Amino acid sequence: MTIDVLYEAGEYGKVLLGYAFLMLAWPHVVFYGHLRQKPPVYRFGFCVAVVPVCLNGLVLGLGLLHILSMPLTALILAGIFVASAARLVWTRRQGLLERAGRFPCRVLESLGRGDAVYKELWAATLLFGAVYFTYGAFQASCYGFGDLYVHHSWIYGLMQGEVYSGGIYPEAMHCFIYCLKALFGISVFSGLRFLQCVHMVVFLACAGCLLREIFHWRYTPALALLLFLTLDVRGAEMITPMSRLQYTLPMEFGLPYVFLCALFLMRYIKGTPEAPEGRGARACWKNENLTVFMLALAAMLATHYYTAIMAFLVCVPVALCAVRKVFCPSRLLPLAAAALCSLLIAAAPMAWALASGIPFQDSIGWALSTLSGDSARENQERLEAANGAAEPGQGTETAREAGRGGIYQNGYAKLYGAGRGALLLGLSCAVLALCLAGKIRGAEWAQGAGYGYIPMVLMSVIYVATYAMPYMGLPQIIAEGRFGAIGHPLTLASALVPLDVAGALAEGRYGGKALRKAAVLAAVGIYAVVRLSGNYHGFLYYELSRYPQAVALTRTIMENFRPHTYGIVSTTDELYQMIEKGLHIELLNFLADVEQEDYYLWLDDIFFYVEKKPLYYAQLYFAQGPAWLGEEKYPEASRSEYETVLSWRVSQAPHVIASEISHGKAGREITETDSWLKYTRLENREVLESRAYEQCVRLMEAYPDQMEVYYEDESFICFHLEQNLENPCNLALAGER
Repeated sequence: MTIDVLYEAGEYGKVLLGYAFLMLAWPHVVFYGHLRQKPPVYRFGFCVAVVPVCLNGLVLGLGLLHILSMPLTALILAGIFVASAARLVWTRRQGLLERAGRFPCRVLESLGRGDAVYKELWAATLLFGAVYFTYGAFQASCYGFGDLYVHHSWIYGLMQGEVYSGGIYPEAMHCFIYCLKALFGISVFSGLRFLQCVHMVVFLACAGCLLREIFHWRYTPALALLLFLTLDVRGAEMITPMSRLQYTLPMEFGLPYVFLCALFLMRYIKGTPEAPEGRGARACWKNENLTVFMLALAAMLATHYYTAIMAFLVCVPVALCAVRKVFCPSRLLPLAAAALCSLLIAAAPMAWALASGIPFQDSIGWALSTLSGDSARENQERLEAANGAAEPGQGTETAREAGRGGIYQNGYAKLYGAGRGALLLGLSCAVLALCLAGKIRGAEWAQGAGYGYIPMVLMSVIYVATYAMPYMGLPQIIAEGRFGAIGHPLTLASALVPLDVAGALAEGRYGGKALRKAAVLAAVGIYAVVRLSGNYHGFLYYELSRYPQAVALTRTIMENFRPHTYGIVSTTDELYQMIEKGLHIELLNFLADVEQEDYYLWLDDIFFYVEKKPLYYAQLYFAQGPAWLGEEKYPEASRSEYETVLSWRVSQAPHVIASEISHGKAGREITETDSWLKYTRLENREVLESRAYEQCVRLMEAYPDQMEVYYEDESFICFHLEQNLENPCNLALAGER
């Protein structure tokens, strides 16, 4: 499968630059007066949290007032930025001119100042993570997950001036992509494909900021993230959340704010230097860490419900370990007020829409239906039956046995395997014992354990316990696997507490310079040990639903033909790529309509897409790549779970699961009544593609001067019909027998 890498890189670059402007440059200029004296972590947290809140309020507010349009949105955003920049230049022109003149010297000075090893280690870790989570996007030119089609349709509704077109649902991510389109003209198709790849750097940075607040040795957070980025995961329920981190989905877009909530709650409780001068309630009400906590919580609530549940579960240990401070009225009341303000900010547009008669989106009902945990237990029963460990129909007994197994058997062992799970559980217990012993002995390193080490270990335990709940016969708070992207790095980080204590003690005794080489050796050691021990991570998957040739061909047609003068006859997947430029005709509808006596499409040019080798739709297509970046190991490791429990097929790039079209298959009947299953089930898809091919051949015979083969390779073919609209072609001729 050939992919135009240069074009894809260009689209990725557009999304990257647009994201950098909206997420970083825009808030830094607009809120310059508030941010100019703040430390880097506060500025970073404020910017990435305030932008989704502002964009969500702006777009939904305009939509609910029925004045939403892309030119108006762009005018408001650009106008605020330009006005803020102009005011900044005017009021601080002397200082700005002086700093601008000294800028080259300051850059050179900064390069030689500070801990270069620390900066380089962080840069290498973030760059490695960005490459790893972006690599799959350049091997499958389609959306990585089926839900993205729905989200694209909702963004298209915003482009038409309609908010909540699919029902009431958190829209912060959709509003962000809408603003990228309004300001920079970035296509929604490219935005949905690449936004999360860029956003992953923010995810890793937010996780790193939280770990930097917890750990004492400055190098440990980067080492923990490096372990997270290199160590492999076991089983489908760990591979799936890691793969989902690549897709631009609302929950994944909101995950960084879970880390920010825990970070700034911790800072608020501890009373960090960012808190304003003052005492008692006055200082708590004006605490700026509480501001970012409120913004991060509002951003989560405006993005996805699950992230809010995760934030609660992660913040509970922070509050429990400082229960006396938290429940002090002077701290509790401002905290409760901040949480209430977050809820009001996020819920106000939804309440407005609900009052205007818009219903909730159906996925809310799906989320509620998973609370019982029955689905997770049924999947476990099917897997055990396939492995010969249980007989079908013994779900209740299996759940009882699981309940007797406890958190280790149903949590650590299921997530990490028996050996690694026992090791992680043992390290967690050892860390808690170490912290307790340190506090009893009055060790200096243990003085802040109640604000760092202990809450982090408890976060890890809560993550594992939340996962294990349905297998223990309890309700399921979060659908299986969704919590992994937050809980997994915290669990691995908890295992590095002994290293952090040792590093901090050694740094205090021997100085920072002496341990820089040790930090580099530790990073190299983690990478080398993980690789050489056979525990290096594998490449992740995309749900393959289209051939890259079809994506590239659609783009070529959009560039070479006048908008709205052409149409493409194909399965649904082309619809969202071309929806702004041309007409899409569903293949199912076309095959039904050609059976009529007369059938015309009033378009200058019609393109017919046919898969000569029909794809197994949404197969889990695992990427391939260089050995230093990953291994091709996950398909075999997870095939049993995916194919047994979920009935999904697994493939390893560059090979795909596909069938063949034939005359005999074109004559088969499709008994399936669900239209979508006619596309997604391979036995149905090969019938439709076989019929489409024969219909196109008949059209070529009927109109030899107007119809041609526009593109063809061994897997895919495109026919092109050029019409004279004064005498259009009767496509029903293709229906003659």
